[in-house]
Amino acid sequence: MAEMTRRTLIGAGTAALVSGKSSAERPPSGAPASGPTRSTDLPALTVDISFPGGVPTTALLHFDLANGSDIGNYTAPSASFTQRCVRVRHASLPYFFVDFRPDISGGRVEVVFWNGECLGTVPTGYSRDLPAYNAVIKNSGAAVHREAVPFHHWGTRWRYQSAARALLRSAAQVFTEGWLPQMSKKAARLQGYSGVIVPAVLPPLAKQTWGVFQPIDNPAGATNMGLLAPGDTGGERPEIGLVTEWQADYLLNGTAASLNALIQQAEMMGSECNSWYIPDQVTNAPINYKQDIAHYNAHMYNTAYASYYWVRRGTVNSVNFHEADTHIPSCFYIPYALTEDPFYIEAQQFVCQYGIGWGIYQRENVYGGLATDPTGASGLNGAFTVCSYTGEIRSLGWGIRNLACAYKMSPANPPSWMLPRSYYAACSADYSQVINKLCTTNGDPLYQVFGQLGPDNYLQAFEQAYGIMGMSLADLVGMPTGSAPSWNSQLTFYFRFFDGITNGTSGWNRQCPQPHDLDSALFSSVKSPSNYYRTWADAWNGTGVLLKKGATFPNAASPGNQQGGSMGNCSQIAAACACAKSRGVPAATGALDWMNTFIDFNYPNNADASMGIAFSMKCGFGGR
Repeated sequence: MAEMTRRTLIGAGTAALVSGKSSAERPPSGAPASGPTRSTDLPALTVDISFPGGVPTTALLHFDLANGSDIGNYTAPSASFTQRCVRVRHASLPYFFVDFRPDISGGRVEVVFWNGECLGTVPTGYSRDLPAYNAVIKNSGAAVHREAVPFHHWGTRWRYQSAARALLRSAAQVFTEGWLPQMSKKAARLQGYSGVIVPAVLPPLAKQTWGVFQPIDNPAGATNMGLLAPGDTGGERPEIGLVTEWQADYLLNGTAASLNALIQQAEMMGSECNSWYIPDQVTNAPINYKQDIAHYNAHMYNTAYASYYWVRRGTVNSVNFHEADTHIPSCFYIPYALTEDPFYIEAQQFVCQYGIGWGIYQRENVYGGLATDPTGASGLNGAFTVCSYTGEIRSLGWGIRNLACAYKMSPANPPSWMLPRSYYAACSADYSQVINKLCTTNGDPLYQVFGQLGPDNYLQAFEQAYGIMGMSLADLVGMPTGSAPSWNSQLTFYFRFFDGITNGTSGWNRQCPQPHDLDSALFSSVKSPSNYYRTWADAWNGTGVLLKKGATFPNAASPGNQQGGSMGNCSQIAAACACAKSRGVPAATGALDWMNTFIDFNYPNNADASMGIAFSMKCGFGGR
């Protein structure tokens, strides 16, 4: 292939085991090897793949590190390890490749198996989804691992590790080093609390160790390693939030089983659980939508389940897009903070590729005409404006969270198989600019009075909470916005939503703190030009009866709960208020005080089961 000339080829020959190097001799993160690599620098790693069914080939396919392309080293920020990456292909299996990733010192070996990439034309008859195959990994001719892979779908990957990455950071350092807002047992009602809200933390079901392409381990509950397998499903789930419940339990309580769970879940989600692991064949990294958007085309196809969107470069299919960032759990951020494993950086970058790409190529077609050219060439924020899908509050909120995680995790000078931190900084400027143009500077009361994040058709307190948490994290990690409003500025603006429903003076009844499924047209002079709510008092007078429907005590004295239906999302609201308070938003202090008062009074004994499912993860952020 023509692009192979850009890469450093590894010299052929027998190689010895990794030899140790001092830190002074290690190349910097992102630096490719200069010239042919000496055989003594690398172990003699090979992979043999055979297909028992004879499809797509009856031949034994041999992948040899010595014949691969060096695509750069990753050095952990702590300088604890440097990991090589040598990519090897086989002509008989297009768009499938193997990455050999030995550490420069210490003897740790990793091999990553990929199926799918962008660029070129898929040959006639080529099946993207691979059937069962056997993989044998050898070092100096001796088998070190055998894997019977039951299937390998397009856009997925898996890896072998001779040893798991060690923990390089303590739970306490996750907070002191600015990965998360401060959490506390007291705020999570796990310590110094008179009630009994101590939620059960769910372990991964059935299996404690992730197995390559393992089936759902709880078919009745449709869960895999404790995570809900149909990821588009909504509702109160332990993986939905700024962190998952397992992550929160480890960070707050140091529970060993939850540490194991969060690592195993990251391994699964970073492997076959998602079909977005499709690098750009030219650059080796995830798609750079800021640079290459004009080369990608959208194509929709229908299945029995739903409509999906494929992003393509040339005529080769790439990523399946459905539901944008809406229900994606944050599985990689905390595992990376603890280990600095680059496998998780890649995974997080592909999460962003998925969300950004989905937002570009479907309903909005580059943000409702804010760009005059559908390719983005004359986009809102310069060429190739990008953003997560803005049509749903939670999708945009978690998209900001996902981007902030990628920004914090990504190296400034990465190897070619990753995108640099500057890319996510540029995307951040786009996100803020899109939000600023669509909403923040829009005179519609939907934004100026009620502070809804995005033009969603429904006013949703729990979804707004996702947006507030996402922007709080973006501000915490220092994600820049260029000439667009800072994330702290955006956060303060959109917190007016929670100020309005909790301050007790706006005209809204704060004993009903979870407006849900309210038609946003009623709050918009644009959508309802002759009949819309102008104030929070108008909104309460128009929706109060609806919100109280089904309430056990609709006339309870303050701070009693007067709202009907599930109250589980109060925990998300409290978490959002705590996150905003941690970022210095003035109104957040009073809002959090009210939510704590409301929750402690109404649910001291976990009376609403939907609140207990993941209470610690959603309410453990500072505040008291």
